[in-house]
Amino acid sequence: MYVKIETSRLDYFRTNQTEIRADLYQGIVDSIGHGENKGSKVKLFTVALFSM
Repeated sequence: MYVKIETSRLDYFRTNQTEIRADLYQGIVDSIGHGENKGSKVKLFTVALFSM
């Protein structure tokens, strides 16, 4: 059972890599777009992934 779940999780990462990376950088892009220049105002969101 563990192997099946882990395989599904790795498949998700492989097929959705561009979306995962886009989510990581979205807070930085938003801050730059609003003219922020201090790193303390950049918001960081954690993406919770689930197995299918």
